[in-house]
Amino acid sequence: MSGASSALLPIVLAHPSAALRLELLPYGLTFHSLRLQHNGIEHDLLPGPENPAHHKDAGKRAFLHVAVGRYANRVPAGDEIPVARAGETAVLKPIPNEKPTVSLHGGPDGLDVKVFHRLALGESQLFTPAERSTLGAYTTPDTSFELLSYVSPAGESGYPGSLRVESLAAITKDNGVVLIHRARLEEEKGVCPVNLTQHWGFHLAASARVAAGQTYGDVKSHVLYLNADKTADLDPSSALATGKFNPVSSTAYDFRQPKEIGRDYPHNGYDDFYFLNQTPTASPLKPCIQPLAQTTNLVSSLLAPRPTSTSPSDALGPVLASIESKESGIKLEFQTNQSGVMFYSGKGLPGGIPARKISHGGTGALSPTQAYQPDSAAFLEFHEPLAAFLNAEYAKHAGHETLLRAGEVYTNWVRVSVHSGEGTKAAGA
Repeated sequence: MSGASSALLPIVLAHPSAALRLELLPYGLTFHSLRLQHNGIEHDLLPGPENPAHHKDAGKRAFLHVAVGRYANRVPAGDEIPVARAGETAVLKPIPNEKPTVSLHGGPDGLDVKVFHRLALGESQLFTPAERSTLGAYTTPDTSFELLSYVSPAGESGYPGSLRVESLAAITKDNGVVLIHRARLEEEKGVCPVNLTQHWGFHLAASARVAAGQTYGDVKSHVLYLNADKTADLDPSSALATGKFNPVSSTAYDFRQPKEIGRDYPHNGYDDFYFLNQTPTASPLKPCIQPLAQTTNLVSSLLAPRPTSTSPSDALGPVLASIESKESGIKLEFQTNQSGVMFYSGKGLPGGIPARKISHGGTGALSPTQAYQPDSAAFLEFHEPLAAFLNAEYAKHAGHETLLRAGEVYTNWVRVSVHSGEGTKAAGA
C-alpha cells in the first residue's frame, strides 16, 4: 500500500474504560471521527465525510479537524518580516494564499496537507523519558494513544529553520481526549514564529437528531461558555489583527455566562479570537515555550482522570471553555495552556468538503447535495494570539511573542472532557 493511501487509513484510539472512540488520519493529523456511545446511539461529534479519503480527494483545503501551522490563523504576507529574540535573528516571508497580502494557516503548503508519520515510543525526540515511560505503562488491550511526527524543512511556506513537530493524541479512561502538539527547531541556532492548533469543530446533536427522524440541523441551540473578556480587533478588509482589543461586555460576543450560540447571532456568524482569562501559575504545565527537563511529565497529568467537583483542585487549571447540547445531553469541557481560542461558527461549511456522514443523515458520497449547511459546526481552535510576534499587547497577554528559539520546545496542549446526560432527543424520543 502506498504512503498516500495509508495516510488516509484511520488509526483507531479507544480505552476499554471509556465510551469514546477516536479515528485519526496521518494525513494532516486529521481527526476523522469522535464517536460516543450514549443513550443507545453512536454519536459522531465531528461533522465531515464518511469516507476518510474524501478529506483529500475532494480537492479542497477545508481545514476540517486538521493540524494547522506553522502559524495558525492570519499573518501579513508579501514582504519579508525580520524576527529576533534573545540574540537570535531570522527573516520570515509568509506566502499569500487567502489574499495577496494574507497568509492563512501556514500558507499554501501548511501542516494540514502534510503526512505525519507514526512514531514508536523510542523514536520520539520531543517527549521526555518520564513521559515515554508513562505512555508505555498506559498501553491497554485497545490502542489508547498515538504519537506522530512531521519535519517541516527550512524555508517551507517562507518560514525559517527546520521544524520538527510531534503530536500525541490519546483517549483517557474517564472519557477524555488529550492532544499535545510539540515543536523544536532542528538547528543549533535560529528563531522562528510558531503557533500551532487543531482546527476542530463540533456538532453534538447531529446524530441524535437523525436518530429521532429529523435533519442534522445547525449548532445555534448549543450552549457555549468562553472565559474571555475581550476579542482581537480585526481589519475589516483583510481580517488581519490590528493589535487592539474589543471588550465583549454588552455585546453579542459575550459568552462569559453560558448562552445559546444563536441567541445574539451576528449576521455573518462568529469568526473571532478570544483572549482567555488564564489563571497565573508557576506550574510547569502552563508555559508554551521553554526548555524541557528530562523529568518533565505533562503526559501523566493530562492522562489522569479529572478530579470530581468535590476535589480541592485541578492541576490543569480551570475549565476555560465548554459547549453543550441540551438535546443530546452531551457536553465538552476544555482545559489548555493556550492563552486564546478562535471561535468559528461554521458559516462557510458549504464551501468545504461536499460529503456528509451517514450518522448525520448523509449518503457518504461526494456530491454538492451532501455538503453541510452553514452553522453546522462550532470550531474551537486553541492557540496563542494572532500574529503575536508583531503585536506587542497580544504578546503581553500570552506572556511571550510566539517566537521559538533553538534549544527550546513549543507545547500546545488541550484536554477535552466529554460528559453525557439524558438529553431531550434520547433514543426513542
